[in-house]
Amino acid sequence: MKCTNCGSDVPEGKKFCTGCGTPLGEPTTTMDQVPPDEGPVPQAQPTTPMPPVQPAVATVPPVGAPTPKAGKKTAVILVIAALIALLVVGGVVGAIIIVSVINGNRLVADVTKMELKRSDNKSLNLKDVPLDTDLSLEVTYNARFKEGGKGTLDITLVDGKGAEVRSKSYSVKSGGASQTKTEEYRMTMSEGETFKVTAALKVSKGDKKQSDEESVEYYVAAGKGEEMQFSEAKDAATKKLEDATNAVKELASLGIDGTDLINQLLDATGKLKEATTVAQANAVAGTADAVIAECANRKAAKQAAGQAIDTCRANQAKIRQLIISYYNANGNLPNSMSDLAGLPSCPSGGHYTYNAPSTDPSTLSVSCSVHGSL
Repeated sequence: MKCTNCGSDVPEGKKFCTGCGTPLGEPTTTMDQVPPDEGPVPQAQPTTPMPPVQPAVATVPPVGAPTPKAGKKTAVILVIAALIALLVVGGVVGAIIIVSVINGNRLVADVTKMELKRSDNKSLNLKDVPLDTDLSLEVTYNARFKEGGKGTLDITLVDGKGAEVRSKSYSVKSGGASQTKTEEYRMTMSEGETFKVTAALKVSKGDKKQSDEESVEYYVAAGKGEEMQFSEAKDAATKKLEDATNAVKELASLGIDGTDLINQLLDATGKLKEATTVAQANAVAGTADAVIAECANRKAAKQAAGQAIDTCRANQAKIRQLIISYYNANGNLPNSMSDLAGLPSCPSGGHYTYNAPSTDPSTLSVSCSVHGSL
């Protein structure tokens, strides 16, 4: 059989052309429905032949071509489609639920406000922040992350040279409402520089991370606060007391009495514990210095006394030899010390005398009015 449309050979019994799809055989008729009791059924009219059906052809991409991937637009379209479906089926409530789910899965790290002020709520000029003033840093932020994630708030203070002065790190909770962290500190020293305090918020869940930070700069005039000055003065006084205590211990090792000095140090130690001002701490340091000086004097005096004794001992030996020489030259002992030529003087101002039990020079002895017989 030949197709009347395309001329292709078609096997017998086929109702459609295997080449173009054109119906074969007698034209199909459609019978109109006849309402009941409306007269005779009209004759069927021949139907118009169906147009030829084109065979569907699948498009195959060339070998090696990249496979298309669904991008952000596809995701957005799907979300919009879901919202429309919810609006149609479930109304506005369903759409709100979808939006809430999407937002709840998103990491949020947002430092919304950062303010440095005085803890006593008095006005603060950031161009001239005074020393020894309690400062209050308030950081307001939003942090949100899934269960199993974590969040931290790092607050760091650096000086004008970029050196880190102080650093604190705090764990933050995940929540939908704003959170506030307050940190208090004070400036005790400055070289006349601008300080910078930074609050860095970081949240993460697995490999996903989100962060945000804010900073505040302020200037502090050069100087040291009273608190730091007192701390330094107290440390200096403590060191002086330690040095004075060691000096007194050295006196004791040399056999020099230092009981009165020990009592002074005990009194000074008690005053330092009660000190609240730089002047009081400096007064204790002055007492310690005085004790150290007295120890040095007593030590020097001890050494001088020892040297005087050694000199006097040598003088007595020399005087004895002068007496023996006088005896050998004159056959008798001298009547007085003034008879001896080259008589030495005692370094301590003592006067020398001699005693001779007999005319034998070997029995005589020499004595000093200060050091005695050596």
